[in-house]
Amino acid sequence: KSDFDLNKIEQLELIGHVSFGEVYKVRDKKSKKILAAKISFRSMSSKNIIRDLSREVNILAKANHPCVIQFVGFSSINFHQEPKPTNRSIY
Repeated sequence: KSDFDLNKIEQLELIGHVSFGEVYKVRDKKSKKILAAKISFRSMSSKNIIRDLSREVNILAKANHPCVIQFVGFSSINFHQEPKPTNRSIY
């Protein structure tokens, strides 16, 4: 689930702002599924950020409950090729 290829995703519109970044509505180019992409404001510049992000991704990947958005994948870069982590979930 890591190193998700953002070239397979089309960025559509900004859904909202959260304390750590922005959430965008995106579409999988092949399946046409609508997803949500959470893009962090922080870059992956320190070991603490990478450690915290790894924990979050591991928790999201294991979550399986009707009230929790399904995690799809993770990319260490954003849509502008900057080192800002991006998580994708079912919208």
